[in-house]
Amino acid sequence: MKRIALCTLLALAVPGVARAGPWAPAAGDVYAKASTRLLLGARYTDGAGATAPIRGYRELTSALFGEVGLGSDLTLLLSWDVARWFAIEGDQKRSLVRPGDARAGLRYTALRFGSGGAFAVEGWLGVPIASRDPIAPLAGEDGATVAQLRAGPGVFDVVGRAEVGWAWTNAWTSAGVGWVQRFGGYDALFDWRAEAGARWWRMQGVLRLGGRHALDTADAERVENPAGQTNGTSFTSTIMELGVSPVDRWLVGGSAQVSLAGLGVRSQARGPVFTLFIAFSG
Repeated sequence: MKRIALCTLLALAVPGVARAGPWAPAAGDVYAKASTRLLLGARYTDGAGATAPIRGYRELTSALFGEVGLGSDLTLLLSWDVARWFAIEGDQKRSLVRPGDARAGLRYTALRFGSGGAFAVEGWLGVPIASRDPIAPLAGEDGATVAQLRAGPGVFDVVGRAEVGWAWTNAWTSAGVGWVQRFGGYDALFDWRAEAGARWWRMQGVLRLGGRHALDTADAERVENPAGQTNGTSFTSTIMELGVSPVDRWLVGGSAQVSLAGLGVRSQARGPVFTLFIAFSG
């Protein structure tokens, strides 16, 4: 019962498309989250690391995420960027809506240690739904095109991760690393993340650091895309998330995100990111 209660607490702390760390929920337990994320792009960093102002770029993504405890330390993971809205300012303002990609995976909690420690491995399969074809140009302040908007990478990918964490009654911390193998001649990605969170009364706060970094492992052309995700995109991020549980099993909140001092960002629009979410655990 103590482990089940701990997993329920941690499920309420699930961030973005990330999950509750290496802890396995009890068989039949479900976590579901709906979120909307807004990027206010003011600058663009190209594949060489040069950053310049842009005329204006906004991106709104509505996403769903879910976890289902399968028993035997297995967790089913599901994620889908349902819709992505893009607004680009230039000689002509453009507004476009495209579907996002979907992902499915499994997590196996392989080890438990101490009173709250755990180690897990997981694998994901990313399924391309959005097209990688150019749909609109992104202009710099001088009006010259600096990138072409693409709604998605347009390729399948396979993700493997390992994560370790430790939880106490009202706090937790975890860290993990992963490898993203992309098809279609795309470069592989190195993935990392670390977070610490605390819960008090009906509120919680989470500080999260993370990044994905393109590795020069393939032959496909690297492209410039403000929406990221395409070949050559790298990023780092710092996220501060706050949430409140108005009633048992429900959590509502939001987060603010910026790049980690601009380190490692390539081929992506930059600016503050704000997210609102609602989550259920039961």
